[in-house]
Amino acid sequence: MAFSFKIIDKKDINTIIPLIQKLTKNANPEALLREGFAVMVEENYECAGVFDNEKLIGICGMWFQTRHYAGKSMEVDHVYIEDAYQGKGLGKTFFKWLYDYAKSKGCAISNLLEDQQYL
Repeated sequence: MAFSFKIIDKKDINTIIPLIQKLTKNANPEALLREGFAVMVEENYECAGVFDNEKLIGICGMWFQTRHYAGKSMEVDHVYIEDAYQGKGLGKTFFKWLYDYAKSKGCAISNLLEDQQYL
């Protein structure tokens, strides 16, 4: 398997919706997600993807902001990797890539959002 990681272009942001729907157990309709992502990509949000060749198999949202105690930072949310790819160390490799990416943008720290469960 040839895995790669890259930032999903703003114009392609809706390609993450099927994975978001799996993560959230379809808690939000597609139209609402499209509307939200259209606004988010114009703010301080980016999304990274994990690809198996050209197939999107994982995602991670990232919010960039400045914190009074640490300077520029990245907050990670809605991390998802397809079930068939879990348990193989891919998440660890993905997070190393995410942290390197954040460092390249001048971030000093990274935070994870609180655990949020979709029931």
